[in-house]
Amino acid sequence: MSDLKALPQSKELEESVLGAIMMEPGCLPLVVSRLHEAVFYHELHRRAYRAIMSLYDQSQPADLVTVTERMSRLGLFDKSVTPYDLTVITNAVVSSANIEAHILILQQYFLQREAIRMGNEMVFNGYNADPFDTLNSASADILRLQEQALKGYTKTIADHIIQVNKEREAISQKGTLGTSTGLTVLDEVISGLVPPDLIILAARPGMGKTALALTIARYVAVEKCEPVGIFSLEMSAAQLVTRLESIESGINHEQIRKNDLSESQQIHLAKADAILAKAGIHIDDHAGLNIRELRTAASIMKRKYGIKHLIVDYLQLMSGVDERGKSRENIISEISRGAKVIAKELNISVIALSQLSRAVESRPDKMPQLSDLRESGSLEQDADEVIFLMRPEYYEMIGAVEIGGQEYDSKDLVICKIAKNRHGSPKGIPLYFNAPCMTFMDRPPGSPYKPVKLQNYYEPQTTQDEPF
Repeated sequence: MSDLKALPQSKELEESVLGAIMMEPGCLPLVVSRLHEAVFYHELHRRAYRAIMSLYDQSQPADLVTVTERMSRLGLFDKSVTPYDLTVITNAVVSSANIEAHILILQQYFLQREAIRMGNEMVFNGYNADPFDTLNSASADILRLQEQALKGYTKTIADHIIQVNKEREAISQKGTLGTSTGLTVLDEVISGLVPPDLIILAARPGMGKTALALTIARYVAVEKCEPVGIFSLEMSAAQLVTRLESIESGINHEQIRKNDLSESQQIHLAKADAILAKAGIHIDDHAGLNIRELRTAASIMKRKYGIKHLIVDYLQLMSGVDERGKSRENIISEISRGAKVIAKELNISVIALSQLSRAVESRPDKMPQLSDLRESGSLEQDADEVIFLMRPEYYEMIGAVEIGGQEYDSKDLVICKIAKNRHGSPKGIPLYFNAPCMTFMDRPPGSPYKPVKLQNYYEPQTTQDEPF
């Protein structure tokens, strides 16, 4: 006896939805916004909906007469599908009152059928195809299916007003729109980590991109108890953990790495490990991810761990889904668009680290500019915030540095330039880098903030378009 089951479908529900369209024209926009032809299981219904869509695209009414005429013109009638069959649909409809519920059930049946199809396809490919091609194809199908499942769920302005008011209440309660980064001066400019923002954190090597990202990740996960996902394409998970241990414990990073610790430091490190072990920090250090794989893995992290923030280190190490015939600029553009899609799709904030071109090194003014991102495709366009880092000490700039009309001692200073800001004006702010512990802070390590008045050896060039 066969164990095969009939595929999930309902002829009556399909007739009900199509009949409602042809009887009450006001139903058509709702149906079109939510359903596509493949949702209908029966051949007659698929063909009828194809004709209805053709009429809709030309702003013509869809009733029994016009649909019959359009199906005839498109050659959709044959021995298996006749004009008489179409009249049966309208005769079966009593009312369109429950059409939204019927639409939802049809969507569920379609998703079930697609899940069954993809499962069978994966089984076949599992025996006959390359396993990586099988997994990539399956992940692409799943993401496409998720997009189709969300089709048409547009909110009214009233829904958005409610959401905006909730955001205002959140600002009143926690002082910032998003989740605090732990760096007060940064929060004041970008309003914290706000879903679904894509934050591009860009700098030349050695400026502290990974250190800043981990400083934020540790604060969000430990202090705010919000799960964070980290995809590291450059460093191993063990290297990231060592850095997080240094940030949490305040013990010199090199000492931890070499296990050159006193007894009291070992105890202190054990306490830091206990704290980090309970924190919602989830690390994936697989190299060579493409944007499709990242999107799938991030979706899994969201479902499994409920991550609210994602860090990608770094974009230029990712590969395109299909790089044949594509320039590197087009590939990076595809990756940056994908990162923004992840932020919106999962409703999380994404911090994506990015390298800059060597053009920065050839200028007397070492502060990066938005133009340094242009060869990286659409990073600037896709990002909600673009943040640049520059360490004056790295370039042997001694003395004082002016930021926003205030002078700061260059020792341990990192100039943080928010060059694009969705939540406010572009601005430059001072941050401090505690190199032994690989962490960032608002104030100079081990001392309160005290601005100094020294000769200004370095003054970043500004323009009206890019205030600093």
